[in-house]
Amino acid sequence: MVELHRSVDEEPFALVKPKLRIDRRGQDTVLYQFADTTAPRHRVFRYVAKGWDLFGNAMPVSDTLYAASLDATQMPMPYDLFAQGDSSGRKINVRWHLKNAPVVKQISLQRSTNSETDFVVVAELSGDRTSYVDEDVRPATSYFYRFVLEYKATHVPMRGVSFAAVAYDPEPPSAPEELSAEATKDGVMLTWLHPSRELLGFHVYRAEGDGPMVLATTRMPMGDGVQKTYLDTSRALQAGQVYRYLVKAISTSHIEGRASDTVAVMPMTNATAPLPPRDLMARVDGEALLLSWEDQSHDPLWMGYTVLRTRPGNTVDTLYRSTNFLNDSLDASGKPSTYRVMSSNALGMRSAPSPAVAAKAHVCAPSCPSAVVANAINGKVELTWQAPASEPVARFDVYRYTRGNEPVKLGSVASNKPARFEDASPARGALNFYFVRSVAATGAESGPSRGGGVGL
Repeated sequence: MVELHRSVDEEPFALVKPKLRIDRRGQDTVLYQFADTTAPRHRVFRYVAKGWDLFGNAMPVSDTLYAASLDATQMPMPYDLFAQGDSSGRKINVRWHLKNAPVVKQISLQRSTNSETDFVVVAELSGDRTSYVDEDVRPATSYFYRFVLEYKATHVPMRGVSFAAVAYDPEPPSAPEELSAEATKDGVMLTWLHPSRELLGFHVYRAEGDGPMVLATTRMPMGDGVQKTYLDTSRALQAGQVYRYLVKAISTSHIEGRASDTVAVMPMTNATAPLPPRDLMARVDGEALLLSWEDQSHDPLWMGYTVLRTRPGNTVDTLYRSTNFLNDSLDASGKPSTYRVMSSNALGMRSAPSPAVAAKAHVCAPSCPSAVVANAINGKVELTWQAPASEPVARFDVYRYTRGNEPVKLGSVASNKPARFEDASPARGALNFYFVRSVAATGAESGPSRGGGVGL
């Protein structure tokens, strides 16, 4: 005797009465064919066969067989599919219906950003689940979902068609923080902070002076990190003009956020060098000088003036002024000093030097010595002279020259010494000429005295 026992949907086994057909396949083989006509539709079954011999001895229980009342092509798939983002823009709610859930072993929910490829599993669910909340989404991004079902009665999974959903975030993003602007030689560098990663990018707005804010860029990409930068290299930027900037963030739902604080900056681009000052005037009062000039560039970036002063002896000094005049002291001896002035701006640019102007102190030169006499004595020349009467003279400078040559200063004699000088090395075979200058304590010199000549 052979019995067929059945379990429905993992319930305990129970005896069933199927239709039975027996075929002999040889002397020792019998084929038993059971037709379970009482099996309900859309269920998963387990079957075991039990047998006894003619003497009532039980045979070993057969292997367990899994079967279903539907074939693979009739296995249930989710229907009435529904997917919609919630109002926060951070979730997509997926719902479905499924008939005959007990025959389903597992539901795999897959997702991609296109309808054909790159699907990945986002959830593995039991057959009795009919909803799932996908929270790993970016707002305003299209997602495509599909189901892959595994069944208890077959090893062949089935895949459904894809369906799409988008999460939309209606809230604007927060405003960028700590916006700053710096003028560089290449343009205006903007820097700001924004902590959110759920952004498409930023819009930069610019206004000239008190004019309206206008969009200065296409959408800037998000970039990495919290700190963002943008270099405005527009050809419309003009040095000397003040520009105002603000920045707005754009969410992944394409919503523009609140404006940042406004910053103002004066760019360096398209700048020209300032014009040199003009109309330099030197007013002298004794040894005091008042040098003044007029600025003709009218550069809004003007920073100051650089005065180049050339002293006697070609010593050049550099003086910096924030006003268009200079008080200076001239050489007390009456030797001239020359001045040139350059304008400079905040960009580090300087004008060409102005035309030079010379000035010297108004000093009273002493009278020159008189009665200069030169005598040749034993290969040397002794020179004497008469000091000017009642004049403050500090010393006397003695010069010698020969025809066709420049005078050479031989030395000096203090005014409190005898008015005498000895030339120990006069030119041989030539006529030597001598003259003497009076020098005041201020350094002012008299003209040359009448010369004395002697031949050796």
